[in-house]
Amino acid sequence: MSVSRTQAGAELAAIDDVVRRVKQSRMYRISGEIAILWGVLVYGFGLLWSRGVAQFDGRQTTVFWHTLFLCGYSLAGLWFGYGFLLLGLGATAAIFAVYIFAGVWFFPAIAVVSGLSYVLCGLWMLRR
Repeated sequence: MSVSRTQAGAELAAIDDVVRRVKQSRMYRISGEIAILWGVLVYGFGLLWSRGVAQFDGRQTTVFWHTLFLCGYSLAGLWFGYGFLLLGLGATAAIFAVYIFAGVWFFPAIAVVSGLSYVLCGLWMLRR
């Protein structure tokens, strides 16, 4: 059985593609496990801090949890691009502004600010 040079090149390219996908799959699995671990640690820290140490009221607890997750955005920005960093810091500043100035409109305003930050993050990721 003889294989032409073109066919051999195509087969080698297919094998290289499979090797690349396996490496990427392993990287995603390891990254996913690390992300889950960090998520559990951050959630545990947030729960311990907001319920055990600080004894926040309802509005303070809302601001704390939103800014805790936005801290993750900001940290991700250090590795994945400054867009996440700016988004995290900007949304955190907006949440503090809502906390200070929104008054009775606090909960609807916090929902809008948080929702927009997640939408902007999704649009940023799609652009990439």
